Amino acid sequence: MRKFLKSSLLRFFAVVFLISSFAAAAQAQIFFVPSNDPTGHVFSTNTNDGWSSSRGVVFQATATQTITGIGLYQDLTGVLVNYEVAQTTGASGDISVGKTVLRSGSNTFTTTGLQYITFPITPLQLMAGNFYHVRFDFAGNSNQNFFYDNDNVAFSQSGFAQIDGTQGDDTGNSVMPRIQLLQAAAAPMPIPTLSESMLVALALLLAGGSFVALRRRPS
Repeated sequence: MRKFLKSSLLRFFAVVFLISSFAAAAQAQIFFVPSNDPTGHVFSTNTNDGWSSSRGVVFQATATQTITGIGLYQDLTGVLVNYEVAQTTGASGDISVGKTVLRSGSNTFTTTGLQYITFPITPLQLMAGNFYHVRFDFAGNSNQNFFYDNDNVAFSQSGFAQIDGTQGDDTGNSVMPRIQLLQAAAAPMPIPTLSESMLVALALLLAGGSFVALRRRPS
């Protein structure tokens, strides 16, 4: 009986640990969504629509946090996309002046309709109070160009302020692309290691509860 209960408890904690590990495997996602146009829509099809000069989002971090990737909502067929994450000196007007490029790269994408294309990056800490710009550019045409029409109105959300769309490193345009930041999920909570005596005590408690339940069961 003791071996059976001990084995059952060990299996129970093993299952809990596996469930916690799988839950933590997914990346946390941050979406920038303006309150004056939370749905957005497709503005154009089969055109570049300004992506050759770059489009992106600029913001101020209001909480220190670390990102491990970025994503862009697009519909592409064999198009080379470049990305850049930079620290800027502000969040309005021409933000190219005095910027510091922190991460950059490129990849070629073919999507199935509109979907997020993602770039994993070396973990980057966004410091509270600093300004950052995430931008993308490509020379080919997009099958569908999706934007939020936030009418050049900067907005805030949890962890971020002064969020606005950019084109060509400038906030003068009236739309904002759909961009996400990726964060590593929190590590699973470790399952406590139980000594044999603790396992026996738990087994006795469970056995006692089962015995009482059986005695109270109507015949």
